Amino acid sequence: MTDGTKKYLDEIVEKILNGKDLAGTLNKTIFQVPENAPQRKWSFNNRFLCAWQEGFDCRGYQQWKEVKREVKKGCHAIYILGPILIKKNITCKCNHNSACELCKGKGSYEKQVLTGFRRIPVFKYQGTSLR
Repeated sequence: MTDGTKKYLDEIVEKILNGKDLAGTLNKTIFQVPENAPQRKWSFNNRFLCAWQEGFDCRGYQQWKEVKREVKKGCHAIYILGPILIKKNITCKCNHNSACELCKGKGSYEKQVLTGFRRIPVFKYQGTSLR
């Protein structure tokens, strides 16, 4: 880890402990992500995981191909977390009431349930080259 990154992370820990505006600080100082990067849509935790591993612009293999860059041979991935969602059929307790907003009188409805997380490999900008 470089001295500059360590300094930023030390500042973050300090702000967490003092309860200051962490998200705004991270977006301005550490998350120096280009405007078109898919990383801008990621969760705060995934952005933090990339920044922790010194990856300020990270994308999946196919996402790098879309911007005409290729992952270098031997480049190691860093990992972010992706949710594992399953659809679960839930029985409604409304006795088939047509006024029920959940099941609309059918007696059951589908709901997505978070069952865990999976690792998603992404690659740093430094590990790519122009095609």
